[in-house]
Amino acid sequence: MGRRTRLLGAAALLMMVALTAGGGDVAVAADGPTGSFTLDNGATVTDDGFVSIQYQASGPNPIAVVYTSDSSQRDANGNLLCFSQWPYGQAINTFSLFNAGCQDNNSESGPKTVYIQFVDDQGLFSPVYQQTIVLAGPPTWTLNPQWQFTTPQTVTKTNVSLHASWLASGATALTYSPKLSINSGPFTTPAGVATTATGFNTKTTFHTFLQAQASPLDAFGNASIPNSKIAGAEPIWIDQSDSHAIYKGTWKTQAGTGFLGGGDRFSAQKNASVTFTCGCFTLSWVTSVGPKRGIVNVMIDGTPAGSVDLHAVTAGNRRVVWSHAFAAGGTHTLTLTVAGTTGRPRIDVDAFLQS
Repeated sequence: MGRRTRLLGAAALLMMVALTAGGGDVAVAADGPTGSFTLDNGATVTDDGFVSIQYQASGPNPIAVVYTSDSSQRDANGNLLCFSQWPYGQAINTFSLFNAGCQDNNSESGPKTVYIQFVDDQGLFSPVYQQTIVLAGPPTWTLNPQWQFTTPQTVTKTNVSLHASWLASGATALTYSPKLSINSGPFTTPAGVATTATGFNTKTTFHTFLQAQASPLDAFGNASIPNSKIAGAEPIWIDQSDSHAIYKGTWKTQAGTGFLGGGDRFSAQKNASVTFTCGCFTLSWVTSVGPKRGIVNVMIDGTPAGSVDLHAVTAGNRRVVWSHAFAAGGTHTLTLTVAGTTGRPRIDVDAFLQS
């Protein structure tokens, strides 16, 4: 028979129509055939564009023809359109999920539905039966690997925590084989991180070069294109007094050993702001929290990016409470504006973090 099973001829189809009840209309009759079918021996996923179909049917008259389709479209009597004809009793080994013409299954991957009807030698049709299988294509990157500063955290002059994350989509459960490289050393799997993880945390020192690698793979061994992606980060901190920080409004300074740079700048004036500019992929700032700390409005590259409430029952310094990862490196700006929260308007700037 070859890879594709032959279809019944046009004469056979005309015979089926001529034998239908009512002088020509095809209809499902009470004494018509019934049946069932299975795709790929009950598999839920296929890795190519073809499925095998195993079927069985019964009825008062011998079953003559099987109609298969990848379209749910039907005629006025509820019978399949855009079908292929198959001799009953013959195994269908390679039904294409991408048949030309009217079809429901247009995407290259994802759920595919097959529809079947049985026709007996009296021209009576069974109900339409359907089953769905998922076609597996290569995993698709939906989030490239990236780094952000872990929030919340308290930093020191040496230690900081970062979070690497990524994501891909595919027809099956994906593995990523997460790897970490430190200072251009070998890539190894971080302790306690599963192959299915979409991210991991790591604690490091400032000015350490980190690389995160992810390699999406589906259950059929299909790899993403490219099969691996890597994101690098070298965290550094910049003191609040650095020239890259431009302040507007009334700001005051205070010294203290509890601050990352030995000093802090704060404001309680509504709409007072600071804009920090960097060439970076990841950006955050170090601040203080406490019962009297208020809300700060955040802008990234001139676009509002929400607000952060610095209120906490217990006061604390050197806190990282917000982080942002940019889709691409380059010159970026972070603007913090005092919201002027009633009863607790103050916000602090200790330092800025970037990588």
